[in-house]
Amino acid sequence: MKFHGIVYLSAFLLLIAGQVFASTTVDLTTEGSYGMIGTGKFYQYVIDTAGGTGLIDSFLRISSNDPVEQGYNTDYSPTEPDASDSWTKAILLKDIPSVTLGGTTYREFILDIGENAGGPPGVPNELLSLDDLQLYVSTNDMLTSFSPVTHTFSDTAYPVYSFGTGDWVKLTSAFASGNGQTDMIALIPGFESYDENSYYVYLYSKFGAQDNGTNGLGNNDGFEEWAVGKNGAFIPAPAAILLGAIGIGFVNSLRRRRML
Repeated sequence: MKFHGIVYLSAFLLLIAGQVFASTTVDLTTEGSYGMIGTGKFYQYVIDTAGGTGLIDSFLRISSNDPVEQGYNTDYSPTEPDASDSWTKAILLKDIPSVTLGGTTYREFILDIGENAGGPPGVPNELLSLDDLQLYVSTNDMLTSFSPVTHTFSDTAYPVYSFGTGDWVKLTSAFASGNGQTDMIALIPGFESYDENSYYVYLYSKFGAQDNGTNGLGNNDGFEEWAVGKNGAFIPAPAAILLGAIGIGFVNSLRRRRML
């Protein structure tokens, strides 16, 4: 009996450990798709800016000729490693629109990826992986020397949100025609305790690490750009998401009843 108890306890601990350290993949390659990584919410969402670029305010542009690219925003020049100086800047917390859902306040970030359809047969070039996302705040607008491994800058910065090991988002630009139309909205909580008039938000992101040479998940075309709405938040269909959650709950309820 004691032996069986030890076996059961070991199995239980392994199960818990697997749940704690399990990685999450959010697939945003279908219209209206949605998922969560930790407390962050991610939506496939296209904001049509064909009528003019005044709808969004970009603060970070990442561009590289390599399949994997990464960078963060700052007023320090030159930017590093793949951020474009002319399109990258520090951004105050007050300039990032807020969204309140279910009693939680989020800040809304917009992502426009520049992966276009075409290319070699069988390679879906419009795909791209978002492999790391980290957000920090600091009163210094010119931080540099960021290490995504040690989570340190050249000066003090406070972490707000980060992907866990193995977490990633599968993106597509298939529903938008190149740059100028956005592909994803990210809602990130955790900024409430910081003075929005004196703290700058730093966003680090990494793309393309899931690429294996044939799956099209690496960077293969234009630039990736993070932005915010100039006229407030673009709330991504919360009613539809709520109805979806209610539907899932109803199905689960029916399943439980059949089991009784």
